[in-house]
Amino acid sequence: MRLTARDIARLVDGELSGNPDELVTGVAGIKEARTGDATFVAHPRYVSAVKTTRASVILVARDTAIKTDRTLVRVENPSLAFVKVVNAALLDANIPTGRVEPSLCGRQLLICLKKRDQ
Repeated sequence: MRLTARDIARLVDGELSGNPDELVTGVAGIKEARTGDATFVAHPRYVSAVKTTRASVILVARDTAIKTDRTLVRVENPSLAFVKVVNAALLDANIPTGRVEPSLCGRQLLICLKKRDQ
């Protein structure tokens, strides 16, 4: 998977703030994310995790107040947008997507994608 923040914003019909050329090579939960990963904040209780995440791109709700130097993509529904990014990653890795639920988008999927890239 190799997408830029600009690509992700187009994919999810989001508003980009930050570096449009930020490269994304994986997906992960906000606490597990590493540099190069895309993640999302779907609930206000995770907003504070934005301060410590190492994710390169974060999908957030349009009305979420966040101050960060990370690249953000503001969308109507961060969970649904993240599923779209995960599906794009699965297609890129030639893994049949079927129906991917937001609850499946985390560390196990990231490990699967990274193993496919090796």
